Formats: sequence, structure tokens, C-alpha cells
Amino acid sequence: MSISKGSNNLQLNLPPRQSQALVLKLQGHTHAEIAQALKVSKQAVDRWSIQPAFREAYDSLAADLEERSLATVAEIRSETERLALATLQSLAASLEQAEKLSERLQLSGEILKWYQTLHPEPRNGIAVSASASAGEASGQVLVYLPDNERRDYPALDLVADLGSGDEGDGLE
Repeated sequence: MSISKGSNNLQLNLPPRQSQALVLKLQGHTHAEIAQALKVSKQAVDRWSIQPAFREAYDSLAADLEERSLATVAEIRSETERLALATLQSLAASLEQAEKLSERLQLSGEILKWYQTLHPEPRNGIAVSASASAGEASGQVLVYLPDNERRDYPALDLVADLGSGDEGDGLE
């Protein structure tokens, strides 16, 4: 059996049943499930899984799958961040155009949600957790620091900070 691995082909010197067992094991199946699927004993699957050729093929393919998975996650994260930033910029443009207080408050709240999506963990010990309300200036985001100090920031400053590519948190 030959399996494509990246730009290389990995030639498996395994009998067909063991190759099938290898694929099932890589998919996360237990030895009992593999045995049932292949109509062999669990002990047979146990023996196969400790054979050097099987182990080598499994380790190699598992490492390749992990590498591909991490690369895919990185691509998805990058695309998600790009789309979130584009959404923030669009919301910021809408906020600049909004005339009604209710629209400005709604857009400020949306900007905050998207900012929190991009920065779910506290940055420099500061967690952004606030909501716009009619009692506050429209387009402002309230930030409470760990020492309970309150600071007001224009919602657009959060967007500008994200768009700058600067690693700072914009909250200093």
C-alpha cells in the first residue's frame, strides 16, 4: 500500500489488513473498534500495533497529519482574523456615518464584541469588558482596569489599534 505524505509517497510494507488497521487507528478508532471493523481479534490488532513496521508507519503518518492540521489551523486563524478586522473596519465606517444615538450605541457594542473576538484573553493585564449604553457618550467604550479604574475610549480607537498592526493593546 502506498500513501501520499506531503510531497513524498510513503510505501507501507504492511499486509492489506494491517494497512486498513493503520488508517482506522489514525482516524482515532480503538483497537476493539478496529478489530470489529476488520473482523479480526483485538489481540491481532494489539500485536500489529507493536510491530516495528506498523509503529514506524503510524508515527510517520501521525506526525504528518499533526503538521498538516496545525498548518490548517494557522490558515483558518489568519483568515478569521482578516475577516474580523475587515468587519471591524466596516463597523467603524458605519459608526462614523451613524446619526442616531441608538445606531451609534448598537455599532459601538458590535465593535466591542468583535474586538473581544480578536482579543479574548486579557492583554497586559487589561480585560476589555464593557457595553455601550444610552447614559454614556455614543461611540465610547468603557474599560475597567484590574484596579477598578475606569477609562473611556472611543470605539473607533479600538478599530484603529487593530488595523495598525501594532502589537500594543491600545488601552494605555
